[in-house]
Amino acid sequence: MQLKLGDLPAALNSYQAMLDIADRLVKSDSSNAVWRRDLSVANEKVGQLQFDLGQANQAVMSFGTAIKIGKPPDTSEFYWRRAVAKLYANDSAGAANDAAMALKLKPSDAYYPIWLHVARTRAGQNDADELAANAEKIDSSKWPWPIAALFLGSMSPADVRSAALSVDQQTTRAAQSCEADFFIGFYLTEKGAQADARPLFQSAVDHCPNDFIEYGAAKFELMRLNDVHQVEAR
Repeated sequence: MQLKLGDLPAALNSYQAMLDIADRLVKSDSSNAVWRRDLSVANEKVGQLQFDLGQANQAVMSFGTAIKIGKPPDTSEFYWRRAVAKLYANDSAGAANDAAMALKLKPSDAYYPIWLHVARTRAGQNDADELAANAEKIDSSKWPWPIAALFLGSMSPADVRSAALSVDQQTTRAAQSCEADFFIGFYLTEKGAQADARPLFQSAVDHCPNDFIEYGAAKFELMRLNDVHQVEAR
């Protein structure tokens, strides 16, 4: 509830309390699989809040602990979240490795190929063939296919925006619009159109639910754009 209400520091404190309890339980009986699972999830939740609060390095560590405690393939989400955290902790190569591992553990996830492409792009790695191969596993009749199509060059930003708004359910439309804002912003940034990307990242910060990974990522992208602007101003 604290997270939904936007009180991120309070939510972090609550998740940290959850982690402390789970840690004590595991130490009392390390063979209890349920308690170990709870501890891995608690570390993940703490990492999520650290990331949303701009603490990328701390989030990387929390997700790393979740990975060590968890069991594959359940750790796929932990690898994915650590990949995104590494991306904004200036370790894009490490982010690509983690995103690839997440996809290997759960090939059916439609978002992992997209984030793997984002990480590859930031790492300066040409992944055109890899992206095309991974995209074949994404259902082209469903979201988030339009985002993959954007990076493949078969859809324009306007097409993606139109697809995001094409559903009737308001909550789904808002969620897809949030994701569209972020990924179109990333696409434009990599095309050198930072001025056009900035309002999209700001829209993602303003409208994405706090528990969407794009919310925290958009905040980091805005900081990155500010850093680039300051360097150029000098």
